[in-house]
Amino acid sequence: MPIQITCQRCGIGFSARPSSTAKFCSRQCFIIPWQIRFWKYVEKSDGCWNWTGNKRDGYGQLSVGLTHDNSPVDAHRLSWILNFGEIPEGLEVCHHCDNHSCVRPDHLFLGTRKQNAEDCVSKMRQAYGVKNGLAKLDDDAVREIRALYRKGFRNWAKIAPIFGVSNSAVGYAARGQTWKHVA
Repeated sequence: MPIQITCQRCGIGFSARPSSTAKFCSRQCFIIPWQIRFWKYVEKSDGCWNWTGNKRDGYGQLSVGLTHDNSPVDAHRLSWILNFGEIPEGLEVCHHCDNHSCVRPDHLFLGTRKQNAEDCVSKMRQAYGVKNGLAKLDDDAVREIRALYRKGFRNWAKIAPIFGVSNSAVGYAARGQTWKHVA
């Protein structure tokens, strides 16, 4: 004989077998909506609101069923959707605070990929100089190259092998087109 159980989510009564451990009346009530699950992973403070859940490359991630393959969505994008609505086509959700795990709405803004990249460069957050894993020169080598340039030496083919780089890499560094941070 079935027993009456009250759904823990919606409060509606439903029938179940006495041996059942059912707590919810339906699959819809069993699955917690992402809008509720989202806040479970947010650690609020006076500054950034940091994502404490799953991360990829420092960005919070949550599977919410918004993509065709149910892949995780970046948490800062979900924060934008929750607080401001849909993200227009061609725009990204960017961070004023430069904290990838921040989901605080007033720390977020919309911009194009180009604007996001320009913001990154203007704040010197991109990998430059020896921070770039592919760099073959270092700050001292660039200073040496520039000293030669100031003395009138322009034969890149002769000094490039000394530094283990191409002729053009020496030329760009000498003229300050690259390694702009080196004085």
